[in-house]
Amino acid sequence: MAIIDPEWDEMLNIAELQQQEYYELLPEWTRYTKNEYKYLKQNIAFAIFGPPSEKTDVALNDNLYYFNIFEYLPSNKKIIDIIYDKILEFGEVDLKTETGTKGVYYGLIYNITFRTKGSSVTKKSTKKENGEENKININPSPIFKIKSSKFEEQQTWYIDIEGRVYKSWIQYKKKNNSPACTMVLPKDGFYQPDENFEITEEDSTVWLEILDSPACSTLQTFLNIGDTASSALGIAGIGLGIASMLTPVGPVVLGAVATGAATGLWTVGRSTQKLIDRSSHKQTINPLYDRSALCSWLAITGGTVGLASSGGSIILTKLAANGSNIGNITRVAYNTLVLSNIGINGFGIAHQAYCMYEKYQTEGKVELADVAFLSAHILFFGNSVMNMQLARNLIESTQGRILDDYRATLRSRNLRKQFNRTKRAAAANNFDTMSENAQVIRYINNKMELRLKNNAGNIPKILDSVQENTVSFKNGEMVIHGISLLKPMKFVEILREHYNECPRENNNEGNSGTEDMLNQLKKLLSHLLKSNETEYELDVNKFNETLYDMRYLKNATSVLTLIFYISRRLITESSFPLNCLHDAIHFIWRYIKEILKRYLNRFSTDEKTLKLLNEITRVLYEYIEDSVKELSPAFARYMREILKMNLS
Repeated sequence: MAIIDPEWDEMLNIAELQQQEYYELLPEWTRYTKNEYKYLKQNIAFAIFGPPSEKTDVALNDNLYYFNIFEYLPSNKKIIDIIYDKILEFGEVDLKTETGTKGVYYGLIYNITFRTKGSSVTKKSTKKENGEENKININPSPIFKIKSSKFEEQQTWYIDIEGRVYKSWIQYKKKNNSPACTMVLPKDGFYQPDENFEITEEDSTVWLEILDSPACSTLQTFLNIGDTASSALGIAGIGLGIASMLTPVGPVVLGAVATGAATGLWTVGRSTQKLIDRSSHKQTINPLYDRSALCSWLAITGGTVGLASSGGSIILTKLAANGSNIGNITRVAYNTLVLSNIGINGFGIAHQAYCMYEKYQTEGKVELADVAFLSAHILFFGNSVMNMQLARNLIESTQGRILDDYRATLRSRNLRKQFNRTKRAAAANNFDTMSENAQVIRYINNKMELRLKNNAGNIPKILDSVQENTVSFKNGEMVIHGISLLKPMKFVEILREHYNECPRENNNEGNSGTEDMLNQLKKLLSHLLKSNETEYELDVNKFNETLYDMRYLKNATSVLTLIFYISRRLITESSFPLNCLHDAIHFIWRYIKEILKRYLNRFSTDEKTLKLLNEITRVLYEYIEDSVKELSPAFARYMREILKMNLS
């Protein structure tokens, strides 16, 4: 359905009338010889700014440009000079006269713009004499034509009031920097009569084309969305940076890093695109001569250094965590990155803010890309200042945290003695604290890896201890040491019946004697998840309910290893995704506990209970095919019903 917009129709009529006047008044080409360039400059000034407001008493002579008897603002003079220089650079040709004079062929057309149809008014409405709002706003903008001197066959090039050069009319229509608006242009880039209307010697109608500006295109819309998202991510990144400083937990830190990376990559890409665009239209990209170019270069440099600084801190932290000896060259390089990041982005904040203020004062608008660049500078500068640590501080704080965490897990006197001996040996072998700590961390990492391998390798040792007479079958049911295994479906019914009666395990209780076992269980589980190439990135904390319950067992690591493999097989057979693995492990663990409770009327950690627990777990693993076949339907029901009760 066509949009009804009377104001837009009125503005279009006014634009067409103005273009008709330009068509009747302006010549297609005017030739200026070298000694007439002063008039060329004067006409450029008049086309853009109209007659000057003041007249000086400067005398007219051959050494002064004619228009210099008029005063223009310094900012206006700068624009005039830019366009004048572009016309001479790309349009000065040999006129092939008898004197061999050089000159230019110059033409002038206008692009008349106003808001798009159906959109709200984008500029401040003016006031009519009676006080009512005047919503009719049209803006004629001159376009300078030249016959280019860059080819043997002269071509028509176009220069807009920003000094952007376009090598064809099609390029101008697709690449000009007009805001989102409707453009009324002369057909094919020059004033000519419309063939659809009567043409006589005395009268004709100008041929126009009416189209939306490039700012309304899909590409520009995508870039605007990206600029807006980048600005929002920059603001969010500052908040995450503060949160990561106050609460340095994994998800918050990773969120801050990811946000900074996304903002930095977009800023570098966007500013590169703007520089390429400027270069392709013969605008300077030298940061010493143009503030817009400097803004883009600062965004590229600030984004690159910011990303490198963030990546450098991650790499340095990992090297410290691995116990690597980090040399002076690496530390100096990192310190240089950090200080450069603060300096460049700090200067970028000041310069970008000033340019935005100046643009708003002169043009009454601020571009989304400028806001995105400013937010990126603030993000990298703010996070660097808030979390600033030079190489030595970062390495020592990382090493100290690792040593403190490990020292807190040492419950036995023997382990503490080994650790202290290692510390003394490292102090004797090294001349500085960082190298000493690195050697101790390598000892810790080797010890942890050995422990995990030993725990993961417990399965064969357990199976070697199988006694033939401990397992039998009675009426199709598996019997272990005289204990008939509970029917899995019956187990689910028990869970349902007693769900509201039985208090859930308190996962926050513990004592110093079980904390070491809990840490071992978490490290073992993390190792099992990685070594079995699970499809999902599972969080070890999801298994806390089971791990807290198992930490009182002396043989907890062996039991957990067996339950892990049984549960993984159960997940596969039941066609559940691997991100349900924590539910499967909890299901198997509670099933084994329920068997022992029904047989012993209790569940404790005495020798008899632990021995039966070990045997039941071992047999379920040894006969895994039969076990999983029996447990699979019950587990599916458990997932449907029991977990639904948890959510409710």
